[in-house]
Amino acid sequence: MRDLNQRIMKRLIMTAIMLSVVHGYAQTTNWTFQWHGQTMGLDFEVTNLTKSVKAAIRDDIAYSMSLIPTTNIVFEVFPPTSPSYGKYTGFADFYFPRINYCGGILCFYKTVGGNVRWQIGEEASSKYLSVIALTNQYASAIHSFSNFYHNVITGFDVSGMTLEEKKSFFSGSLLDEWEQEKGDEFEQFITAGLSLRPSPFPEWASPPLPSILAFSKWEIDEIDVVPKPELLCQMRRWSPMNKNTLWSFVYAGGKWRYCLIEL
Repeated sequence: MRDLNQRIMKRLIMTAIMLSVVHGYAQTTNWTFQWHGQTMGLDFEVTNLTKSVKAAIRDDIAYSMSLIPTTNIVFEVFPPTSPSYGKYTGFADFYFPRINYCGGILCFYKTVGGNVRWQIGEEASSKYLSVIALTNQYASAIHSFSNFYHNVITGFDVSGMTLEEKKSFFSGSLLDEWEQEKGDEFEQFITAGLSLRPSPFPEWASPPLPSILAFSKWEIDEIDVVPKPELLCQMRRWSPMNKNTLWSFVYAGGKWRYCLIEL
């Protein structure tokens, strides 16, 4: 009987160990996503992040990575002489990406089971925590950006709008300069800017919706703008001439507007 009890106890202990290993493995491999058919994952070096925060980071990184072709990333493997050898497999270089919101976020990686696992450190986690708090605070405003941006791409319906209503889609003193410069042609000028779009619209002219990292709190107090912006969205934009540029919008007076402010 004693031998039987010992065997049962050993089995229970082994089962507990195996469950612990499986649970630990699941915990480290849970945050995965697909990148052009390749499975990638995230390892969070900050241990106090909630599941909802990790999921938000994973989803945003998955979307941001989907904007980057496989040909635009080179995975550099650390040689034995590197001080990071043994801690990480290597470092990723992003080459000429048209739209890249991952700069400073995805750097070091490990290779586990043939799959890349990005190492999300304290600085990247802190950056995401800040922007997730912002998106929670301004959830309605940030959610409304997609509808606004749809009209940016397709053109606004300006029929029946007054001149003041058309002007309300812009923020910044440059609008006043345009009005003085254009004179009687000013309304026609901004009407065309709001509503007319070439067909087909050039691919480079309409970047996809941005990462949540594109949004930030407006913090430029010295610029006197009425209504004062609350949020800034800087979208990464690629063009054949200027390569990577930023296209800026502000949320002010309860609506999104083209940002005509020099930042």
